[in-house]
Amino acid sequence: MSGPEWTEVSGRETFARLLALLAETERPPVVVTTVPFGEEHAGIDVDALANELAGVGELFWLAAHATFWLTDALGDKRLSVHSGWSRVYPPGQEWRERSWLAPIFRPDPEGRHGMLERIVGAVLASSFRPGAFETLPVPGGEPGHATVKAVMSPTQVLVDVEGRQALMRTQHLCRGVPAERLVRPGQQFDGSWKTVGIMGEFFPDPPDRHAAERARDFVGDGIVTCVFVEAVSSEAIRLLLHPDIALTLVPDGNDLTLLATAGEVVVAEVVYVDDRFVASFSDAPPAPAMAVLPGGPPWLQPVPVAKERRAAGPAAEERKGETSLGGQPEGGAGGAQTMPFASQGELAALEEEVARAQQALDEARAKVRELQAELRRRRRPSLPRVFRDPERQLRFELDTSYLVHVDEPDRARYPWPKRYVIGPGFVPSVERLVADGGITREKVLEVCVDVLCGRAKDRPARAVKEWRTSRHGPPLVRRYDGASAMRARLQNSSPAARRLKYWCLPSGHVELDSVGVHDDDLADK
Repeated sequence: MSGPEWTEVSGRETFARLLALLAETERPPVVVTTVPFGEEHAGIDVDALANELAGVGELFWLAAHATFWLTDALGDKRLSVHSGWSRVYPPGQEWRERSWLAPIFRPDPEGRHGMLERIVGAVLASSFRPGAFETLPVPGGEPGHATVKAVMSPTQVLVDVEGRQALMRTQHLCRGVPAERLVRPGQQFDGSWKTVGIMGEFFPDPPDRHAAERARDFVGDGIVTCVFVEAVSSEAIRLLLHPDIALTLVPDGNDLTLLATAGEVVVAEVVYVDDRFVASFSDAPPAPAMAVLPGGPPWLQPVPVAKERRAAGPAAEERKGETSLGGQPEGGAGGAQTMPFASQGELAALEEEVARAQQALDEARAKVRELQAELRRRRRPSLPRVFRDPERQLRFELDTSYLVHVDEPDRARYPWPKRYVIGPGFVPSVERLVADGGITREKVLEVCVDVLCGRAKDRPARAVKEWRTSRHGPPLVRRYDGASAMRARLQNSSPAARRLKYWCLPSGHVELDSVGVHDDDLADK
């Protein structure tokens, strides 16, 4: 392996290089680790950290006196780092206004390896981008074929190259996704081998970026699985099925910023229709997520909504309390940090304050996720929203629901009609009834399917009857076309049982009229 590279900052020249890099917008994540005041060494193994960050982040080691320079230069102690702590400054400049976007880590002499992995996880999280196959340059070497033996760290994998052991950096495969979410034992790669020291290093060939065909096979006729929330706006939510496969949830009349948070993992139902992938939120148990590379593990893991949960995104950290990609490992709101000349009592009080702030932040974020999940469940359509026009969307859902609820052997007996009519008030009545609660859209669709294919009359629970002008009056007939009115139960044994009203047209076709509770204008008179 090549030697680790990092920059010691003890003079003004190297400090100027650090400031210039932090000022850049298009740059890799920058990790700044510091030396505790009065000591000579950083609170973490700098060589080991540099080795993990090779190709994905820049590492600077600040001498104790240089930490004051950083605080002065940034103009805000909440943005600085000192006293043996470490900080990850993500790409871009948003962290200057929102300090919590630059997670900070306090030294942990008894758990230095865990701290290192958390820092690397935060770096991977901030470096992840859609289509993150920006591979590192590969030096020349002997051609070889490698088999993965074990995952060694978030960025390194032990491989067997035709009987020889070597390490492979996963940055050569996909940046921002940790090794355990990219490769699994037994997975094979072609590439080149180079002997460096005791162990060799294997450089895999650039991965095949054509994931669309694999994604279509993965989705099949439709699948409920984990997706990554890349971006959220009031107009659309952009999801990633795979780092190269984006899905967009189109507007549905609601403020979509209430439904999800960028950087989280959610469950969605994904279908492939009209040559594109479309999705809707789901609360059904998800199937394993798609693999980034052929033969690899799922790149995402489902995250239960709970007070204490682990991150499940591309760079999830194995630490209780994490909430999203990279999260906020220490110093939740970016306010409380140790000061160079603080006493032991002051340090303990500050660390306790940090712990309380972090716990409060974790609980608040968990509550937000819980409320968002409940809101998604309430607003979730039965199938992905494919069409903006409500009637076209409903027809799509009815057609698909027929295939789901009527087994193939029964379709000859209960064929799907080539033509049916949706009355002008039907879609609004469905939306109103579902919004009022007590019945799901899926249930309404299921009963409509039974009526349209003719199965409702063979199901006693549907209680299909003529609609009458009064309780003992004659059947209701529409004067202008001679259509006869019918009704079917949407529910049974309910204090406010819902009904479906429809018309049987003289042509033999069905017109869906409206849905409502049994004691409104749909009720038997």
